[in-house]
Amino acid sequence: MSNCDRLALEFLVDLFGGHFRVAAKLVGTRRHPIGIWNISGDSATKAAKAMLPYSILKKEQLTLFLEGRATVKGRGRPLLAPVVKQRKKIAQRIRFFEKAAMARGRVMSVEALVVAAIVDDGAPALRKLYQAGVSAEDFVSFEDEFQWVAEKLAAKQPMNVRTFRISFLTSSGWCRASGFKTFCKN
Repeated sequence: MSNCDRLALEFLVDLFGGHFRVAAKLVGTRRHPIGIWNISGDSATKAAKAMLPYSILKKEQLTLFLEGRATVKGRGRPLLAPVVKQRKKIAQRIRFFEKAAMARGRVMSVEALVVAAIVDDGAPALRKLYQAGVSAEDFVSFEDEFQWVAEKLAAKQPMNVRTFRISFLTSSGWCRASGFKTFCKN
């Protein structure tokens, strides 16, 4: 995953593992250095499971990734032909979703991933962000969601995937505007 926000990528590395590097060449018209987060194995599975309930644009890809990871049974074992065929089919479907998202101009937001991680891990994750100097003002697209999480934690109120969905994803105005009517069931 790539993003211009180094703090967000460092947070994801602290939370889920993996590593990030800065791309060697500058990309795009803005010419900001791009950070690239890489994660694999069981850490990637943990991250995908944590992000899945909050994902809208990448939900299908995360589900497919987890489906593919379920076929991993151990190192060094020869793969059976049906497993190889299943993995190829999953990889093909993931590439289809990536191309479709690029065609629509939609990319996964690091802000969305960070909010998802805070909802999952609670106060410790939020403390890490605050220690890194991150605040609601750093969230351009998801400022309301970040503020909601911070307020819930400060008030010691319950916060989980269900309460998050009730507060943000099931509001009829958001669902109408987003075009995800099947995802947002009122």
